[in-house]
Amino acid sequence: MPHALHRFAGFLVTMASLALAGACSDTTRPHAPQSAEPGKLPLRDVNGGLPAVTDLGTLSGMDGSAAYGLNHSGEVVGYSFNSNTGASKAFIWGQVLGMTELPAASGWGDAYAFAVNDLTYVAGVAVNASGSPHAALWLGALGIMSDLGTLPGGNLSIALGINNAGQVAGYSYVNSAGTQHAFLWKPTVVGTAIGTMTDLGVPSGYAQTVAQDINGTGWVAGYAINSSNVGRATVWIPSSNNGTTGSWTELPLASGWVHSYALGVNNSGTVVGYAVLANNTTRAVIWPRKNGSYRANDAKEIAGQGTNSAGIAYDINDDDDNLSSSLSNRQISGYLEKVLSGETSSKYRAVWWSPRNSGADVTNYDDASDLTSLSSTVAFGQAINDVSIAPAGQQLQVAGIITVNGVWRAALWK
Repeated sequence: MPHALHRFAGFLVTMASLALAGACSDTTRPHAPQSAEPGKLPLRDVNGGLPAVTDLGTLSGMDGSAAYGLNHSGEVVGYSFNSNTGASKAFIWGQVLGMTELPAASGWGDAYAFAVNDLTYVAGVAVNASGSPHAALWLGALGIMSDLGTLPGGNLSIALGINNAGQVAGYSYVNSAGTQHAFLWKPTVVGTAIGTMTDLGVPSGYAQTVAQDINGTGWVAGYAINSSNVGRATVWIPSSNNGTTGSWTELPLASGWVHSYALGVNNSGTVVGYAVLANNTTRAVIWPRKNGSYRANDAKEIAGQGTNSAGIAYDINDDDDNLSSSLSNRQISGYLEKVLSGETSSKYRAVWWSPRNSGADVTNYDDASDLTSLSSTVAFGQAINDVSIAPAGQQLQVAGIITVNGVWRAALWK
């Protein structure tokens, strides 16, 4: 799995057309547990009861799909693919029109959408006529794709996050050897694809950086990679809100963590992702920002993972204002790999975590709530939105992936 696609762990669709060089080392990819504890995870919805899951379908001529981005209006983005030919097309899904294609630019090939903001600006990647993947931006559901280019010296870039200011975060090669640097693209003309890509560089002692997510004020979550290919969760913090100058902050390692990777950041600066233990088990983790800093004793594993189950936290929302007593703040989406009661093999289970009570310590979470239909052998909860600022009457939603007859399908839980 390519380094910068940790947020999208478990890509089943071939990415060969993206010409992404090199797979992760054994110490940086998610691992199956050495053994797993039996036991069925609790099933519940943020409003009580079993969460309903919707299969979002596929585009015409495709048999599979995967969802990766979700905004506060419930619009979902991802890609639809043909498992026989490997062809992929970016999509956006909405309650009214269903799944529609986000077309690649004329003469371009495969396209993938990974993030969407509340203006329906979509960030992702498309493959140009020369076979090089470039970060891509669609302005609106019917927008024409724009090529965001690459950093100087590179021929590959991927956009993985976008905020409501139109800033895009991702990574780009910076030389022919495939060295990766995180980038921040910012529009110079608001509401257009005219902008500048800034190299966010690397922290001291590291060789590469990757950006996975960006919050509303331009904080970028990701990780740095050293010369031994070991990852460390990091956050790039701008000098001023939505600025293009700033610096990297390394997130602390809790006891037993060997490597760490940041995948999501909310507007409070709370970061989620995963850590890798000495036995190569992955653990869903959280780094809250308290009193202006990230402290080692606050970095924690999220509850409900058991001793040997593998877990990853992909996204965290901003539901920390104007909530009723029945709703808790800062929900997290992700997955666990567990062996369920009565079964012998482990499954990837889409899950969400919620704090034990509203206003609780942001590291004090209930056990994971399973979102996955028992008929689905693989499921990932990739993105979660915010109840408090969603349209009136809308429930909390999680977008991700289920399996239908052994093939990935984009899904929405609510």
